[in-house]
This record gives sequence, structure tokens and C-alpha cells, in this order.
Amino acid sequence: MALSALCSKPALAPAVLRAIPSHEIAKAAVFDFLFCAGDRHTQNVYVSDDASVTLIDNDNLLGEQVFKPESKFERACAVSSLFLPGTMESWRLRRSKYCGGALGTLDYRCHVGPSGELALPEKLRRCLRTLADDDAETTRATFGMLERVYAETLKKRAGDLLSEGLTEALRRAGLAEKAISDAAAGERPVGKLWEELDEDGKAKMMAWRDSMWRPTEPAVCHGLVPNWEGAPHDWRRDARFEGGNATCDETGAQIQSTTERK
Repeated sequence: MALSALCSKPALAPAVLRAIPSHEIAKAAVFDFLFCAGDRHTQNVYVSDDASVTLIDNDNLLGEQVFKPESKFERACAVSSLFLPGTMESWRLRRSKYCGGALGTLDYRCHVGPSGELALPEKLRRCLRTLADDDAETTRATFGMLERVYAETLKKRAGDLLSEGLTEALRRAGLAEKAISDAAAGERPVGKLWEELDEDGKAKMMAWRDSMWRPTEPAVCHGLVPNWEGAPHDWRRDARFEGGNATCDETGAQIQSTTERK
């Protein structure tokens, strides 16, 4: 069922979310970053009975959702995914009480560690190298993309992911969206951390879609113990990360998020 439907069953949802294999969360995060998913909310994630994940309604990939040649802002890509920190969908759900209060566990950092760095599978690395090395017109023609800019930004994201890692690549991909956010500082409480916003400010920022950028804050993992058992590939750069001891203060702010093997 769609994650939104699962969330309508608060007695069931937290256990199902905690049972999702960690490698599926890592794959979803990389997919949404690489292909610039701009609309990955709870209705666009399907969770099966065995807690596996399928990304659905992928009609806003590659920047198609926001690209407008005449715009004064270069909105070629606007990533917004509940798997990726620093984006609208993740930011507004990380402390949500919806879905039994467990949506924060879908932040991929809860599964790979606070740094967000990944050990990419070799096959994926080869694919990224091809996308990074090919010229944009070749990629556009090969995959039948409508706009050359889609291929150009795909090439850039692939190259950044390979050379810089996901954390820095995600920051770079959000710079144009941050510029839009900064320009709205007179009318919106932009650039503020969750704890710095009053309730009116939180409501404004949760609903605002003119910019997908939000400050990158620590993951709220609710004590999740990542599930890497039987994974075809362990995406953790820090293989010592086990999670499980996340504690929160009375506001729900995360105090500690890691356990390391001695």
C-alpha cells in the first residue's frame, strides 16, 4: 500500500517502517538524488506486505517539475524527497507525528550514519562514471530526454556523487533552491532551524513549495536499529554504525544518534 495509506494505521505503521531493509532506503535516497525527484512524499512511496519499498508516480523526475527556460532562477533540478535531508519533504516530516511518529526513520542517514556518506556498489559506480563522462547531448539522445538541461544536470549530479559523496553532492544540487529561499527572507522565516521557528513559521515553511531547500538538520531516528541483514550490498561507509541509541529531549530534538562497535 502507499505509505500514506499505511500511515492511516498508526498501530501498524511504526513496526512496518522499522522493518524496511536499510539497503532499500539507501537505494531510494540515491535514486531520488540522481534523478532529481521533486515530489517524493508519502503518496509516492509504496510499501509492500514484506516491508520492501517501491517508488511510484515518478512523473516529476529530472527537473521536469520546475524547469522553466524563462525563469530568473535556474531551477533545472529541485530535489525534494522524504529520504533526503535538507529538502522540503524530508524537513517537514522528520518531526511529524503522522504515521505513528516514525517517518523520521526514512531519512537515509538513520540507516548509514549521521555523516550520510555511502559505499556505492561497483556496478552503480560504473554507471555513474558513464553518465559523468558522456557529453550531455549523447545522454539526452540515448535516453530520449525532452530537454538537454535534464542531461546536463544528470551529468553534474553523477559526477558530484562520485567525486564528492552524497552529502556534498546534495548540498551542491540545492544551491539554486537556496538562492530562491534566501530571496524570500523578507516574507518567510527562511534559513532557520526547526527550534528557531514559532508555530506560524513552521506552518509557513511546511507548506511553502516555491523553494525545495531547507536547512540540513540532524536525523530524528527514534532509536532505529538499521537492518542490514542479508543485504546484497552494505551501503554504509562507516560499517561500524549500528544506530539504536538515539535519544531525544522533551521537544523531540535528537541528542545522540550513533552506536559504534568497539
